[in-house]
Amino acid sequence: MTFETELAERLRRAGDAMPVDVPPLDPAIKRGRKRAALRRTTAAASALLVATGLAWGLAELAALGKHETTNPAGHGFDTRDVRRFPVPYGLAGFVPLPQDWHATSSAPAMHAVLGLAASTDPRAVKGLVEGSPTGLRYGFHGIRPELLGPRDAFMEVDITYMVCLSCEKSPPLPRDLVPSQFRLSGVRLGTAIRELRGRASDGGEYIVEYWIGPDASARTRQAALFLLRHLNLPVP
Repeated sequence: MTFETELAERLRRAGDAMPVDVPPLDPAIKRGRKRAALRRTTAAASALLVATGLAWGLAELAALGKHETTNPAGHGFDTRDVRRFPVPYGLAGFVPLPQDWHATSSAPAMHAVLGLAASTDPRAVKGLVEGSPTGLRYGFHGIRPELLGPRDAFMEVDITYMVCLSCEKSPPLPRDLVPSQFRLSGVRLGTAIRELRGRASDGGEYIVEYWIGPDASARTRQAALFLLRHLNLPVP
Protein backbone atom coordinates (compact mmCIF):
# COMPACT_ATOMS: atom_id res chain seq x y z
CA MET A 1 0.00 0.00 0.00
CA THR A 2 1.47 3.31 -0.96
CA PHE A 3 1.61 6.31 1.33
CA GLU A 4 -1.17 8.15 -0.49
CA THR A 5 -3.47 5.09 -0.38
CA GLU A 6 -2.90 4.58 3.36
CA LEU A 7 -3.60 8.27 4.10
CA ALA A 8 -6.85 8.17 2.18
CA GLU A 9 -7.99 5.02 4.01
CA ARG A 10 -7.23 6.58 7.42
CA LEU A 11 -9.23 9.70 6.57
CA ARG A 12 -12.19 7.59 5.44
CA ARG A 13 -12.20 5.57 8.70
CA ALA A 14 -11.91 8.74 10.79
CA GLY A 15 -14.86 10.23 8.96
CA ASP A 16 -16.98 7.14 9.51
CA ALA A 17 -16.18 7.16 13.22
CA MET A 18 -17.12 10.86 13.76
CA PRO A 19 -20.60 11.16 15.41
CA VAL A 20 -23.07 13.40 13.61
CA ASP A 21 -26.29 14.43 15.40
CA VAL A 22 -29.40 14.85 13.30
CA PRO A 23 -31.37 17.90 14.54
CA PRO A 24 -34.94 17.19 15.68
CA LEU A 25 -37.52 18.03 13.07
CA ASP A 26 -40.26 19.42 15.36
CA PRO A 27 -38.48 22.68 16.32
CA ALA A 28 -37.57 23.38 12.71
CA ILE A 29 -41.14 22.79 11.61
CA LYS A 30 -42.40 25.04 14.41
CA ARG A 31 -39.98 27.81 13.44
CA GLY A 32 -41.16 27.58 9.84
CA ARG A 33 -44.77 27.82 10.94
CA LYS A 34 -43.99 30.84 13.12
CA ARG A 35 -42.26 32.59 10.23
CA ALA A 36 -45.16 31.86 7.90
CA ALA A 37 -47.61 33.13 10.52
CA LEU A 38 -45.47 36.25 11.01
CA ARG A 39 -45.45 36.92 7.26
CA ARG A 40 -49.24 36.55 7.15
CA THR A 41 -49.66 38.89 10.15
CA THR A 42 -47.29 41.46 8.63
CA ALA A 43 -49.11 41.35 5.30
CA ALA A 44 -52.46 41.79 7.06
CA ALA A 45 -51.13 44.70 9.08
CA SER A 46 -49.71 46.35 5.94
CA ALA A 47 -53.02 45.93 4.14
CA LEU A 48 -54.83 47.44 7.14
CA LEU A 49 -52.45 50.43 7.17
CA VAL A 50 -52.92 50.98 3.44
CA ALA A 51 -56.69 50.76 3.78
CA THR A 52 -56.67 53.12 6.76
CA GLY A 53 -54.47 55.63 4.93
CA LEU A 54 -56.66 55.47 1.84
CA ALA A 55 -59.79 56.01 3.91
CA TRP A 56 -58.19 58.95 5.70
CA GLY A 57 -57.06 60.50 2.43
CA LEU A 58 -60.51 60.17 0.89
CA ALA A 59 -62.07 61.68 4.00
CA GLU A 60 -59.67 64.63 3.84
CA LEU A 61 -60.41 65.21 0.15
CA ALA A 62 -64.13 65.02 0.80
CA ALA A 63 -63.83 67.51 3.65
CA LEU A 64 -61.71 69.84 1.51
CA GLY A 65 -64.22 69.71 -1.32
CA LYS A 66 -67.05 70.39 1.10
CA HIS A 67 -65.20 73.35 2.58
CA GLU A 68 -64.50 74.89 -0.81
CA THR A 69 -68.07 74.40 -1.94
CA THR A 70 -70.14 75.31 1.08
CA ASN A 71 -67.61 77.27 3.16
CA PRO A 72 -69.43 76.68 6.48
CA ALA A 73 -67.01 78.87 8.43
CA GLY A 74 -67.65 81.84 6.14
CA HIS A 75 -63.99 82.84 5.92
CA GLY A 76 -63.51 82.35 2.18
CA PHE A 77 -64.87 84.15 -0.84
CA ASP A 78 -68.19 82.96 -2.21
CA THR A 79 -68.17 83.37 -5.99
CA ARG A 80 -71.93 83.95 -5.90
CA ASP A 81 -71.41 87.07 -3.79
CA VAL A 82 -70.81 89.37 -6.78
CA ARG A 83 -72.63 92.01 -8.78
CA ARG A 84 -72.38 93.03 -12.42
CA PHE A 85 -70.28 96.11 -12.91
CA PRO A 86 -70.31 97.66 -16.42
CA VAL A 87 -66.97 98.17 -18.17
CA PRO A 88 -66.21 99.96 -21.47
CA TYR A 89 -64.52 97.00 -23.16
CA GLY A 90 -65.16 93.43 -24.24
CA LEU A 91 -68.18 91.66 -25.62
CA ALA A 92 -69.65 90.95 -22.18
CA GLY A 93 -69.51 94.61 -21.15
CA PHE A 94 -69.30 93.81 -17.45
CA VAL A 95 -67.19 92.11 -14.78
CA PRO A 96 -68.41 90.11 -11.77
CA LEU A 97 -67.34 92.52 -9.03
CA PRO A 98 -67.23 91.26 -5.41
CA GLN A 99 -70.06 92.83 -3.44
CA ASP A 100 -67.81 94.54 -0.89
CA TRP A 101 -65.50 96.05 -3.53
CA HIS A 102 -65.85 99.56 -4.98
CA ALA A 103 -65.20 100.43 -8.61
CA THR A 104 -65.33 103.06 -11.31
CA SER A 105 -64.60 103.27 -15.04
CA SER A 106 -64.62 105.88 -17.78
CA ALA A 107 -66.79 106.07 -20.85
CA PRO A 108 -65.55 104.58 -24.15
CA ALA A 109 -63.18 106.91 -25.98
CA MET A 110 -60.99 107.01 -29.07
CA HIS A 111 -57.64 107.39 -27.33
CA ALA A 112 -57.46 106.35 -23.66
CA VAL A 113 -59.95 104.58 -21.42
CA LEU A 114 -60.04 103.68 -17.76
CA GLY A 115 -61.41 100.19 -18.21
CA LEU A 116 -61.72 99.44 -14.53
CA ALA A 117 -60.49 100.68 -11.19
CA ALA A 118 -61.64 98.48 -8.33
CA SER A 119 -60.61 98.30 -4.69
CA THR A 120 -61.66 97.22 -1.24
CA ASP A 121 -61.32 100.86 -0.10
CA PRO A 122 -63.71 103.36 -1.76
CA ARG A 123 -61.25 106.23 -1.30
CA ALA A 124 -58.82 104.66 -3.78
CA VAL A 125 -61.33 104.87 -6.65
CA LYS A 126 -63.26 107.99 -5.71
CA GLY A 127 -63.00 110.95 -8.10
CA LEU A 128 -60.78 109.22 -10.64
CA VAL A 129 -62.97 110.26 -13.59
CA GLU A 130 -63.38 113.98 -14.18
CA GLY A 131 -65.64 115.95 -16.47
CA SER A 132 -68.24 114.68 -18.88
CA PRO A 133 -67.74 112.52 -21.97
CA THR A 134 -69.88 115.01 -23.90
CA GLY A 135 -68.21 118.09 -22.46
CA LEU A 136 -65.05 119.94 -23.35
CA ARG A 137 -63.05 118.42 -20.52
CA TYR A 138 -63.02 114.75 -19.74
CA GLY A 139 -60.29 112.57 -18.29
CA PHE A 140 -59.31 110.17 -15.56
CA HIS A 141 -56.56 109.40 -13.10
CA GLY A 142 -55.03 106.13 -12.05
CA ILE A 143 -55.96 104.39 -8.83
CA ARG A 144 -54.45 105.74 -5.60
CA PRO A 145 -52.57 102.86 -3.93
CA GLU A 146 -51.13 105.24 -1.31
CA LEU A 147 -54.58 105.37 0.29
CA LEU A 148 -54.74 101.62 0.79
CA GLY A 149 -53.92 99.81 4.00
CA PRO A 150 -52.24 96.43 4.53
CA ARG A 151 -55.61 94.60 4.43
CA ASP A 152 -56.76 96.14 1.15
CA ALA A 153 -56.40 95.17 -2.51
CA PHE A 154 -56.96 96.77 -5.91
CA MET A 155 -57.35 95.91 -9.58
CA GLU A 156 -56.95 98.29 -12.52
CA VAL A 157 -57.35 98.03 -16.29
CA ASP A 158 -56.04 100.88 -18.47
CA ILE A 159 -56.56 100.93 -22.23
CA THR A 160 -54.82 102.99 -24.92
CA TYR A 161 -56.06 103.10 -28.52
CA MET A 162 -53.56 105.67 -29.77
CA VAL A 163 -51.31 104.35 -32.53
CA CYS A 164 -47.60 104.72 -31.82
CA LEU A 165 -45.51 103.67 -34.82
CA SER A 166 -42.21 103.97 -32.96
CA CYS A 167 -43.42 102.06 -29.89
CA GLU A 168 -42.70 98.38 -29.45
CA LYS A 169 -45.81 96.29 -29.91
CA SER A 170 -47.07 94.40 -26.90
CA PRO A 171 -47.69 90.65 -27.14
CA PRO A 172 -51.28 89.45 -27.39
CA LEU A 173 -53.20 89.23 -24.14
CA PRO A 174 -53.31 85.69 -22.78
CA ARG A 175 -56.71 84.05 -22.74
CA ASP A 176 -56.42 83.16 -19.05
CA LEU A 177 -54.83 85.58 -16.61
CA VAL A 178 -52.73 84.02 -13.84
CA PRO A 179 -50.36 85.76 -11.39
CA SER A 180 -47.27 84.07 -12.83
CA GLN A 181 -47.71 86.06 -16.07
CA PHE A 182 -47.35 89.41 -14.28
CA ARG A 183 -44.18 91.35 -13.63
CA LEU A 184 -43.18 93.71 -10.84
CA SER A 185 -44.22 97.31 -11.46
CA GLY A 186 -43.98 98.79 -7.97
CA VAL A 187 -44.13 98.14 -4.25
CA ARG A 188 -46.72 99.14 -1.68
CA LEU A 189 -46.26 98.33 2.04
CA GLY A 190 -43.52 95.88 1.16
CA THR A 191 -45.76 93.93 -1.24
CA ALA A 192 -45.37 93.86 -5.00
CA ILE A 193 -47.68 95.69 -7.38
CA ARG A 194 -47.88 93.46 -10.44
CA GLU A 195 -48.54 94.40 -14.04
CA LEU A 196 -49.31 92.74 -17.37
CA ARG A 197 -49.28 94.48 -20.75
CA GLY A 198 -50.85 93.06 -23.87
CA ARG A 199 -52.65 93.76 -27.11
CA ALA A 200 -56.37 92.93 -27.30
CA SER A 201 -58.63 91.96 -30.18
CA ASP A 202 -60.17 95.45 -30.20
CA GLY A 203 -56.80 96.97 -31.12
CA GLY A 204 -56.21 98.45 -27.68
CA GLU A 205 -53.03 98.22 -25.64
CA TYR A 206 -54.11 96.96 -22.23
CA ILE A 207 -52.34 97.34 -18.90
CA VAL A 208 -53.69 95.17 -16.09
CA GLU A 209 -52.36 95.94 -12.63
CA TYR A 210 -53.23 94.48 -9.26
CA TRP A 211 -52.06 94.50 -5.64
CA ILE A 212 -53.00 92.49 -2.56
CA GLY A 213 -51.99 93.88 0.81
CA PRO A 214 -49.62 91.93 3.09
CA ASP A 215 -52.29 91.48 5.78
CA ALA A 216 -55.24 90.87 3.45
CA SER A 217 -57.64 88.18 4.58
CA ALA A 218 -58.09 84.92 2.72
CA ARG A 219 -61.43 86.22 1.48
CA THR A 220 -59.87 89.38 0.05
CA ARG A 221 -57.10 87.41 -1.65
CA GLN A 222 -59.57 84.97 -3.17
CA ALA A 223 -61.83 87.80 -4.32
CA ALA A 224 -58.93 89.63 -5.98
CA LEU A 225 -57.74 86.53 -7.84
CA PHE A 226 -61.32 85.70 -8.84
CA LEU A 227 -61.72 89.18 -10.33
CA LEU A 228 -58.37 88.81 -12.09
CA ARG A 229 -59.56 85.62 -13.78
CA HIS A 230 -62.89 87.19 -14.77
CA LEU A 231 -61.93 90.59 -16.18
CA ASN A 232 -63.56 89.54 -19.46
CA LEU A 233 -60.86 91.16 -21.57
CA PRO A 234 -61.22 91.06 -25.39
CA VAL A 235 -58.47 88.53 -25.96
CA PRO A 236 -57.28 87.86 -29.53
